[in-house]
Amino acid sequence: MAELRRLFIEHSRLKKLDNESSLDLLPKEEHYLTRVLRLRNRDSVLITDGLGNLWEATIRMNNKITLNSSFHDPLEKKSLLKPLLCLAVVIPKKGFSDILRMSSEIGIDIFQPLISERSINKELGKYPTARWDSILNEAVEQSERLWKPELRNTMKFDSWVMSCPSNISFSIGATRQNNCDGFEFWLGNVPSQSNEVWIAIGPEGGWTNNELRLARKQSFPVVHFGDTIMRTSTAAISASQLMASWKRKVRLSNLN
Repeated sequence: MAELRRLFIEHSRLKKLDNESSLDLLPKEEHYLTRVLRLRNRDSVLITDGLGNLWEATIRMNNKITLNSSFHDPLEKKSLLKPLLCLAVVIPKKGFSDILRMSSEIGIDIFQPLISERSINKELGKYPTARWDSILNEAVEQSERLWKPELRNTMKFDSWVMSCPSNISFSIGATRQNNCDGFEFWLGNVPSQSNEVWIAIGPEGGWTNNELRLARKQSFPVVHFGDTIMRTSTAAISASQLMASWKRKVRLSNLN
């Protein structure tokens, strides 16, 4: 039997199925099921709300779905596993959508878009946040994860650094800096009981000296990713994979 494909639907909409027998699909959802996945009336599909729940549902005529079990009795329910993997990235001119998509599929739990001194667009309200949110929905469907990553509001780097709590593990990636540890080495010394683990990735031109001084003043360890100079998107994906591998090792060691 072929594995069932997944569709992301917001929890607030799914909750209506507690009192109603069926849910109307949005046009983009209907297009995804019928045109992309080629599903038809009475075919089954898995539904996730991005909050750890998974249901099996049946496609009905007139662009509707019905759950095969009670809304309060999902097929699967998972807790959000700590530590949360968190990625702060200065929004590049191109490629931020790819960063969101690939890092979400890898396992990042929280995204913090940043604006730095070398950002091209410094206006907080000029970014396609609705499109970014849609990309995360698609990544949840593709990767079959049950928790949708949190996408936080865009902030200026200095404001974000000053607002970071002191009880969470933070680091900042940089190049051409002397006497800094590799990111993997830093991860190896992060307490496994940490609630959140953060890495901040800078712009294509690198962090300014003022930004690095501010990060160090707030006790952000500066780390590197090797001997080569990476694009923002490459560094972000590399960091995401390193964190996901580290988290997997931590989980396995805790089971032993």
